[in-house]
Amino acid sequence: MDAANGAPDGKTSHSRSIGELLGASIQAAEAAGIDRRHLRVGIWRAVMTVVIEASESPEMLVEVLEDRIATVSGFGNNPDSPLQVLTPEEDAALRDGSAAYADIVLGYVNPMLDHLDERGEDGITPFLDIVLQHLAESWGPHHLRRILADQVQALRDGVMVPIMPVQPAQFNRSRAQQPRPRPAAPAAPAPEPHRPPEEPATVSPARPARPVPDRVVSVHVLADVASDGSGVYGLAMSVTCPGQDRTEVREIAGRIDAGGNPRATCLTACAEALASLGEPSPDEPVTIVTGPHFIAPEADVPARVPAEEAARQRLFALAEGRVLTWVAGKGGIGSDLAERADRLLRLRLEEAGKLRIA
Repeated sequence: MDAANGAPDGKTSHSRSIGELLGASIQAAEAAGIDRRHLRVGIWRAVMTVVIEASESPEMLVEVLEDRIATVSGFGNNPDSPLQVLTPEEDAALRDGSAAYADIVLGYVNPMLDHLDERGEDGITPFLDIVLQHLAESWGPHHLRRILADQVQALRDGVMVPIMPVQPAQFNRSRAQQPRPRPAAPAAPAPEPHRPPEEPATVSPARPARPVPDRVVSVHVLADVASDGSGVYGLAMSVTCPGQDRTEVREIAGRIDAGGNPRATCLTACAEALASLGEPSPDEPVTIVTGPHFIAPEADVPARVPAEEAARQRLFALAEGRVLTWVAGKGGIGSDLAERADRLLRLRLEEAGKLRIA
């Protein structure tokens, strides 16, 4: 037994399956006092560390992960969940706790992977697939595809390290459970005809607290001002229909008379995105990702600038019946939608004679 991380010696680890090793790593994490809420991110960081170190090139790893994105099917019961918003203290705790658990996982799994490699066998692919299967069940397939796409984008940008995934605020399961890569099928409960009904807090995952919406919309908006003062924007949006298991991607670009006001331009672009959707489904969730310096508008707080106020009023009129979630993005990096929006904006700026320097 390795006293540093609690991992068994190599000979013992080789005789165990990956699932058994990961189960043992969870017990070790609990013994070490690691917060169970940090385990999902920890196991993600561990498996991404392994596959990145083993890959021959970023391009090859991108191909592997894109193949996994294509094989993750369905949406789970939380595709409309907003993303977690952490305080700086919570973010620091998550980073430290997930890093500690990733080290424990690697202490258990690496000896077995090394042994299989010496025998000419592939242990990394099963490790990756087992972990992704667990995370699809926990985060939900929709959010796992999003996080994998973010990792792919980071690799394309030359960042050869695991990303810190942004988890959904509502997990795919009805109650928080510790990660178990290969959970055993639960035994059928014995009939209890005289047992009183359970409290609402124990609702089964088969009965989600919120119904799956007809559409889930994500919009990435980028805006700038051309040299002549006109407002230029580019936006890309995905419209996902969970019931039909399909996603449509739309691109919109435009140029308006904004009087040199980039905020009014961005508000106008957001309104154009909502206008393109037509009538909303009940409580239709729409996530709008803007540039990092954009301050989200409020429905009941008028803007001080007339151009901004007109755009704000139109935006919230179109938002009626929808649930808007505002996210400050990182410009033209981080996702496929961000890259599309950045490309559209650059084309419009080039047409207007002002091309931003990346």
